[in-house]
Amino acid sequence: MKSQENINVKTINSVERALDILELLSSCSRPQTVTEISNQLEVNRVTTYNLLNTLAKRGYIAKTEDSKYSITSYIYELGTLYRNSFPVVHALEQNIPTLSNKYHCSIHLGIISVVGKGILLAAKSANNELIPLPEGYPIPLHATGIGKVLLAFAPESIKDSVLNADDLPKYTESTIVKHQDLQKELQNIVRDGFSVDRGEFTANMWCVAAPIYDNNSEVIAAVSFSTSKEIYHTGEADLIREVKIFAQRLSLFMGYHPLPKI
Repeated sequence: MKSQENINVKTINSVERALDILELLSSCSRPQTVTEISNQLEVNRVTTYNLLNTLAKRGYIAKTEDSKYSITSYIYELGTLYRNSFPVVHALEQNIPTLSNKYHCSIHLGIISVVGKGILLAAKSANNELIPLPEGYPIPLHATGIGKVLLAFAPESIKDSVLNADDLPKYTESTIVKHQDLQKELQNIVRDGFSVDRGEFTANMWCVAAPIYDNNSEVIAAVSFSTSKEIYHTGEADLIREVKIFAQRLSLFMGYHPLPKI
């Protein structure tokens, strides 16, 4: 998805096509032939073949014995480098044991990508009974605490792409699937400064999430505390208060300076 501000930026077609190939192969459940890739991207076969050879030489993709192509672990390695360079991750991990044990929860940190996808950068729990979602897991923006926070503060182009989608995938009976309900939910999140996932992605898992700001007062990530429905209801007020405090601490770490209340 191209942002409005980048529409008129000059780009290099060959680079665009190479990235299109990587995105296509990343979304495929099986290796693809040159012809399949060429047809799906509407690029001629010779150009596709040359681009594939270049990507293979650099280690981004691999060619199978039957002349099909798939991405390699190098993409994951690059993602890991990004994750490890994200300052909030280290600040968050230092506090996980104390917070996770105190509130019997798993703690997640998520971001929204430039193409409008939610991604978990960190997912930890000090309690063996709580298994967090894996790092790198794609999270639906309309059906998770982190996702809804990120969507509420996202650029209008990303927000519109979700609110104007043909349908909102349903994961549980509690998933928000009506566009007007989601829009109201996002307005409440901006007003209140936090989001609640009421078993909308995983039936018995509830969570509360809050935004993390940078030095430009922009939301760059969100943090959530996830636990069982029963535990959440027992300590809801404490969880909401604590996640907002923790998110503000992480924001201050990133250079955020909140405006004084008048």
